[in-house]
Amino acid sequence: MSNVLIAFLVSISATAWIYNKFMRSTGGNTKNAVISAAVAGIAIFIFMLLVLMLIVSWL
Repeated sequence: MSNVLIAFLVSISATAWIYNKFMRSTGGNTKNAVISAAVAGIAIFIFMLLVLMLIVSWL
């Protein structure tokens, strides 16, 4: 699989988990949970993509 696809799958699953945690902790505040999960998902995607590109360049 390509690095982008792997990073995308990791970020989608992490975003879903973060959204679920924030929905529980905020008592159903959807707007804050969605915004927080989206920001974290984008950051995780970029981080995973950089890590995977670094690993591939070492091999």
